[in-house]
Amino acid sequence: MKYRAYAVYLAGVFLFGLVYALIKSAVPELVLYLIAIVYCMLLRILADRLDGRNISSPPRKSAKR
Repeated sequence: MKYRAYAVYLAGVFLFGLVYALIKSAVPELVLYLIAIVYCMLLRILADRLDGRNISSPPRKSAKR
């Protein structure tokens, strides 16, 4: 990943940390862990798209005629 993608990824993790601290007492811990996993996966996809890669879809095969 390039530096811009790293910056977006780290900023997103920091933002999630702030939200986690605010709602920690209102939501069960397991739910927060599941949300964190999904959130980090989405951040990784966003960071890779900023890099010009697309990991969410496999490369297309050319049609044989």
